[in-house]
Amino acid sequence: MILLEGLALGLAYAMPIGSQNIFVIRQALAQKIPTSYVTSLIVTIADVSLSLSLLFGMGQMLNLVPLLRPMITLAGSAYLLFLGAQFFFKKPEHLDMNERSNAGLQKILGTAFFLTWANPHALIDGAVLFGGYRAGLGDGQTFPFVIGVSLGSAVWFFGLTTLVGWARHKVRPKDFVTLNRVCGVIMVILGTMLAKEFLEGVL
Repeated sequence: MILLEGLALGLAYAMPIGSQNIFVIRQALAQKIPTSYVTSLIVTIADVSLSLSLLFGMGQMLNLVPLLRPMITLAGSAYLLFLGAQFFFKKPEHLDMNERSNAGLQKILGTAFFLTWANPHALIDGAVLFGGYRAGLGDGQTFPFVIGVSLGSAVWFFGLTTLVGWARHKVRPKDFVTLNRVCGVIMVILGTMLAKEFLEGVL
């Protein structure tokens, strides 16, 4: 069934641990569950919008304009390094069990979309993945496939938020500092890897 294929692909595309999932986990730890679901919704919309763009031809644009790849890589690297440093050095007293994230809706929107759209691996891998599926879809199959992809993304991010939100109450306040720093280190590693790819591409 084409809808189930789309669902499986949406899950597979969203599941790998990366900056997107770290952001969702961190927001779920810092917010009450109803509030963190807003973050899940925004990240899902960002993820689905990228998936649909790749499905309907953005991959071709990346091939037609080679300069886009290094530009996206550099921007993604700089932002991940900046965000990682912020996570790592966040003051411990602001990380308590009842913290409501002071990030406004605009900030969450900006971060979610930037982490999604400025991820060169998601763009390049997704272009191949969704481009291949698009070529094989027959008449009347595109709509159920798109629904499946969207459901897969939603199931993953809302499920992740629910799981982390449930576990949040089992985490001691001082553990938030460690978790924050681990997230920061992972972000810096991802940013450094992107910077290395950028340098290898231009040298």
